[in-house]
Amino acid sequence: MLSLKFKRKIDHYLGFALAMSFEALAFCVGNILRRDHRNIPVERAVVMKFSGMGSLACAYPALAALKETYPGSQFIFWGTGQTNQLARELGIFSEILELDDRTLATSLYSLAKNLIRIWRFRPNWTFDLETYSKLSSVLCLLTAARNRAGFVSDTTRFRKRLHTHLVYFNRFRYAGELYFRMFSETVGLPEKTSSGGGECKGLRIEGSRDADGMVLVNINTGELFAPRRWPEEKFKALVLKLLDAYPNRIGFIGSRSERQVVEGFIERLENPRKDAVVNLAGKLTLRELMGYLKNAALFITNDSGPLHLAVLMKTPTIALFGPTHPRHFLPAGGSAEPVYNDFICSPCVHVLDEELLPCGKKAPCMDSIGVEEVFSAASRILGGAKDAEVPEKRPQTLNT
Repeated sequence: MLSLKFKRKIDHYLGFALAMSFEALAFCVGNILRRDHRNIPVERAVVMKFSGMGSLACAYPALAALKETYPGSQFIFWGTGQTNQLARELGIFSEILELDDRTLATSLYSLAKNLIRIWRFRPNWTFDLETYSKLSSVLCLLTAARNRAGFVSDTTRFRKRLHTHLVYFNRFRYAGELYFRMFSETVGLPEKTSSGGGECKGLRIEGSRDADGMVLVNINTGELFAPRRWPEEKFKALVLKLLDAYPNRIGFIGSRSERQVVEGFIERLENPRKDAVVNLAGKLTLRELMGYLKNAALFITNDSGPLHLAVLMKTPTIALFGPTHPRHFLPAGGSAEPVYNDFICSPCVHVLDEELLPCGKKAPCMDSIGVEEVFSAASRILGGAKDAEVPEKRPQTLNT
């Protein structure tokens, strides 16, 4: 199994080399053909998203609006096993192709197989939903779609020739709004923003009765960026306070690989109501997880993929932010309440390389979030008079 770190290295080095090579080719071919890329309606489209299930969840309202605007069009989704799980639940795509990235061999084989299928499909649009990937830009070009849309920022200027339509990726706007912007600027989607948190009417997810009244907790961040994780001892103190104050059951979610971590966390809890704590990590399918989120009384989580699923399910959520900014990942007026201390160096994720982070990945921004602060937010949602006093928030500085 290829690690995320190895995949990023491949994208950085091989992706850059391929992007530069294909950019020159695309420049020459473009000058010869001189195609008109204006006002082209969507007939057959490929939507690409290879990493970040949470980002795909953010894009769902815009994708649903795109499908509604072009109801007779065909949409193929091209992703990996991670993103394809969610794509199958969205009810938008007529076909889903998987880039099998478990090994280099499976990646190359599935890549060839996928491209042949896409060439036969003959898309007139490809939408690259990746924001920083170099390889996705190359793959977008290789779909041979006449029109290719993607995001551009200061770190992805190489995309200028690989895509025919580029939309500025503004890190200071809500990500879901940026997907709307992509479709409105390229194919005439009516201008709108997902300020309400995104409709999920097309998902048809049935709420799980097992989750009625349950408080769901996610202590993990996946393998994306460990400093996003709130310290374990603070999660432990919070859970103990919730067990003492409220009768709700508490369920811990996570992936199969995180099950042992969650199990160890639960074993270290000392409380008479410990039998009200359930380890759900690795036990739920994606659809089942969404059903649990739909009926949960409260969800407490780090910035991670399940957070964005909770936003779609309109779950009352407390989201803990530090190295990322809630303004970029949470819609205004949605169901999620961010807990965030405004450190001068935040946001740093996607802005700096991990090796250049001023805190050395120690994440004082996450450590600064107090247990009482989170418990107070939980109390406002669960009810009762056990609100803790929360100190006034002030801009934070980083001592180095």
